[in-house]
Amino acid sequence: MLTNGTLFSSEECRRNVLGADLVIPSLDGATPESFQAINRPAPGITVEGVMAGLRALRRDYQGTYLLEVFIVPGINDTDREVHALRRAAERIQPDVIQLNRLDRAGILPSITPASDELLATIRTHLEPLTVFVVPGRQSESIRRVDDSEIEASILGRLTDRSFDTTTLSFLLGMREGLVAKHVNQMLADGRLVRVAPPELQTATSPKRLVVGLASNSR
Repeated sequence: MLTNGTLFSSEECRRNVLGADLVIPSLDGATPESFQAINRPAPGITVEGVMAGLRALRRDYQGTYLLEVFIVPGINDTDREVHALRRAAERIQPDVIQLNRLDRAGILPSITPASDELLATIRTHLEPLTVFVVPGRQSESIRRVDDSEIEASILGRLTDRSFDTTTLSFLLGMREGLVAKHVNQMLADGRLVRVAPPELQTATSPKRLVVGLASNSR
């Protein structure tokens, strides 16, 4: 579910998304200035209210929670803005932060795409939070990835913490079905272990396959 996240202050709204496998709300600015400049919210919608709703959603929702941040050079890429974003993310506690950029012609000529270098710098400032930078169209290359490389990538992502297959697919930039296939094989081989058995999840939450490294893979 993709959402601007403006209505999660409502308990009913939060309850309506509890069955989703993946929820991706946006938080493009964590200060009133950047929030107003980028999102141009309707009267009555404030960045403080949106962030409070996102924190409330984190308490209620048990699926994969991915926070999307659209980086606009000159607006939300300053040290002050990135620091505010980090503080907000630390309180919201998403599974992953996704840094995105303009990837087509913008409505305003003043909006330009963030460079790979800028996004890499922002990612560094947000660590150790888990951050995924969405590749631009020009930086993507299509190539065949063999099984050993996929499995090495999965093991690398699980070094510090456990993930479900949906989040892993976002982090690796691969189809979830492909990731799940290799995860299941690695579970059978004893290289991964199931971390959150489905029976421990609530009746309203999606049944996620959450895995971590087996002791012999560390």
